[in-house]
Amino acid sequence: MLARARPHGVAPLLRRHLLSACPDAVPPHVMEALATRDRADARRALRLTAELLRLLDLLGAHGVPAVPLKGPALAAALYGDVSLRPFRDLDLLVREADVPRALALLGDEGYRRQETFTPPNEAVVVRATRHHSLARPDGDIVELHSALGPDDSGFPQDLADLWARLAPVCVGGRDVPALAPADLLLFLCAHGAKHLWQRLEWIADVAELVRRSQLDYDGLAARARAAGGGRVLRLGLFLAWDLLDAPLPAPLARSLAIDRSVTALGETVRERLFADSPSAPSGFELLRFHTRARERLRDRVRGAVRAVATPGVSDWALVRLPDSLYPLYYVVRPFRLAGKYAGSI
Repeated sequence: MLARARPHGVAPLLRRHLLSACPDAVPPHVMEALATRDRADARRALRLTAELLRLLDLLGAHGVPAVPLKGPALAAALYGDVSLRPFRDLDLLVREADVPRALALLGDEGYRRQETFTPPNEAVVVRATRHHSLARPDGDIVELHSALGPDDSGFPQDLADLWARLAPVCVGGRDVPALAPADLLLFLCAHGAKHLWQRLEWIADVAELVRRSQLDYDGLAARARAAGGGRVLRLGLFLAWDLLDAPLPAPLARSLAIDRSVTALGETVRERLFADSPSAPSGFELLRFHTRARERLRDRVRGAVRAVATPGVSDWALVRLPDSLYPLYYVVRPFRLAGKYAGSI
């Protein structure tokens, strides 16, 4: 249990619930192991929270508004305690027009790109992920986002409206901007689906948000469907309801329980979550899952084409080409993938 709790990000929640429900029934060495891990997580959480507040002040002082995603803001909003949801980096959302200025300001603070790419390579990475990954020599990491996912992530890309709906959350004794509950739910579901819901903490986040918020589920469903993410939203809600008893309205819960496409995806997630020897999904598994999670044919085709045709780090490492020959990577990639996955298809 201890070995599984940590990679799933739920060790602090496990300890809190064990202390509340049955402290005398748990062997002392188990509680001490959880407490030792908690102390380390809490120290890191407090240090990164202080760094988040410092960076928000820095960016704000130079006219770059930023919204913290996940990390301290999410832990405070959902659990009321930054130490109850472990995190190891800071995610900041800024407007796309502010990205160059934000990169310069963070660079002055010692944050540098974690990987050095040629200009064409970097353009591909940023276009695919819509974020920059930065790190300092001391190990602190900042993920700078200009969107809440790629254009085909299933998250509605109405960012102007998103900025207008921001709601404050208290972090470290002060209010910081955060996503409104409805936007946060869509973001959490899109993020979980992107990573095949590999961690129980991501499902716990959705369940806790449902418990704490009054949500317009019909409005949310309409927004998600318009962006091609209706099934992505329904899967996140189903997992939270099925695994963690999230209190959904009865009609919604009934519709999720009989939605064959959603329950089949949920079974895939469950099998991976509770496998005896869990492992990271392969690229082929992710592509298959993402294809099943999208209800619109054009999104399935676009996602498959992008996954198969867009060069990435592995292709660049396999063959070193000068920038002038970059288009040849579009030829290299299909052959590399064919060789890698021929035996698993």
